[in-house]
Amino acid sequence: MLRNKLFLGLLVGLLFVTVVTGWAAAESGPAYIIIADVVRGTQNATGPSCVLNNVFKLGEQVVFRADVYDATTGQLLDQQDIERLGLKVEAQVDGVGTFPLRYGPHPKEQPQVNFWSGAWQIPGVFKTGYFAWSIVVTDKQGRKAVYQPVGSRRPQMSGSWLVIEKR
Repeated sequence: MLRNKLFLGLLVGLLFVTVVTGWAAAESGPAYIIIADVVRGTQNATGPSCVLNNVFKLGEQVVFRADVYDATTGQLLDQQDIERLGLKVEAQVDGVGTFPLRYGPHPKEQPQVNFWSGAWQIPGVFKTGYFAWSIVVTDKQGRKAVYQPVGSRRPQMSGSWLVIEKR
């Protein structure tokens, strides 16, 4: 009888630890989901602007765009959420730098939608090659989420890196 009580107590304790550990892991999961892309900007464009692109010429403008969602609810964050959470969103280009994104309406004409955007003007004299990029979201509590395009873990995979070429 005592052996059964000990076994039952051990089983209940193990179940409790499993539930608490699972809850803690869920609480420490990602706070945000990011969906992002890059398009050609209007400055010094060698082709259509605001079109999905990953191949740019020296002097062109790379525009990073992103939507940020609450990972728990799946809801797209709006201006009120952004202010309440103290969100900061930036694009990072490996070996180049960090570029802030701002939340606001796009395009200039109606109808408009709000999303994050920011640009990098590639210098006219700059190195050519492949550059990994990502979007990083940080809130005032220090929670962080990182978006990396599909294939970014594989160097020079088509569509996932910024390719910079001579004009």
